[in-house]
Order: sequence, then structure tokens, then C-alpha cells
Amino acid sequence: MRDVEFAEAKLMDAYAVYQSAELAQSQHKVWFWRLRGEHRARVKERQPEVDAAYKTVRELGKERDGHMRKAKRTLGVWSDAGVEESRAMLWKSFQSGKVFAQRQTFWDALFTIINSRDRDWISMLLNLLLTALVNYTVGSVMAVVSFMFSLPSFLWSYGAGVFSGTLFFVIASIGAISLIASYLSLIYASGAAVVYTTAAFVDLQRRRLAYEQQQRLRGGGGGGGRGGNGRPHYE
Repeated sequence: MRDVEFAEAKLMDAYAVYQSAELAQSQHKVWFWRLRGEHRARVKERQPEVDAAYKTVRELGKERDGHMRKAKRTLGVWSDAGVEESRAMLWKSFQSGKVFAQRQTFWDALFTIINSRDRDWISMLLNLLLTALVNYTVGSVMAVVSFMFSLPSFLWSYGAGVFSGTLFFVIASIGAISLIASYLSLIYASGAAVVYTTAAFVDLQRRRLAYEQQQRLRGGGGGGGRGGNGRPHYE
């Protein structure tokens, strides 16, 4: 890891040189510089310096990656560092899937509200809930698939053998699926609670309206010049 830190420091210095060379060259990339001979010549004159700096950055990056692979293979995929890195990969994929679901749900809700002039609020709420459940399910599945596809390169970087790598892949995949399944179970349970509460509220409203209607009918039965038994009343 000391070799990695030393290579990282050299890489940062080389990248600063590359940025300086690219900045010096970009000062001559004015409007239509390709059609202006003076600026085109200056850009071409500085191109070798930019290419050399970029080549140095690329070589030092490979050197840093080589030291990192050596350090990882010394530790092994079952080390604390390997397990923590795989866990960080899983959470990164999980957060990406959650952000996708939140963004997609926001836009779906916006378009639903815009087009909801002829809908009652209960059907609109249920539609938004169903859309959110679908989006979070899709985002979670995408997170698991993305994590599982990133595992082979992760195992290769740690130099895991066939048996050890296969075992780690299976265990990590089962852990990811279990996490996503628990997460979706909580979301579905919350959705079911919302549906139950909404249905109970609708039923309460329906009963209240039916009771008020019955009360109005009973109140109107004794009026209109008729007796309590519905027959005409004569003085």
C-alpha cells in the first residue's frame, strides 16, 4: 500500500502537468481555429507536449493499478478489506437503483397530476402508489444485476481462485438478493398499509353518505301535508 500511495502521488503530479499542457493548448482553440492558420499551427505545435503528458498519466495509472492488484492479491478476497469493498460496491449499486426509482417516480407523479383532471384523488393516489412500487422493484432488480456483473472484475483484482471466487460470488449474490428482498418487502408492506387505510376511509365515507341519505328520506317522509303513516291529512 505504500507503493500504491507513492504511485498515486506521482500520478497526481503527472495529471497536473497534463492539465497545464491541455490548458495552454486550449487557449489557442478560439472560434474556427481549424480554419485560421496561425492558431492551427500553435495548437499543432503544443500537441506533442499534451500527448507526452497524457502518455505519462496513462503509464503511471497502470503502475498504480498494478501495485493495487498486488496489494489486493496479498490480502485476498476474504480479507476485511475485500469484504468491505464488496459491501461498498453493493451499497453503491443499491443507492443507484434507489435514485433511479425516486427520479422515475417523481416524473411519473408529475405527469399523473397534470393529466388527472378527470380522475378522483383516490384513484390518482392508488395509481401513484402502484407506479412507485413498480419503479422501486425495477430499480432494485437493476441494482442486484449491476452488482453481480461487477463481481467478476472485483474477484479478478483480488486474484481469487476458481473455487474461492465462485464461493464468494454465490455468497455475495445471495446476500445482495436477500437485502433487496427485505427492502422490497418493507415497501410492499407500506403500500399494503396505505391501500388498507384508503379502503377503510372510502368505506367510512360511503357509510356516512348512506346514513345521511337515509336521514334525509326519513325527514322528508313526514312532510308534504301527509301524516306520519304517509296518508293525506284532512282538517
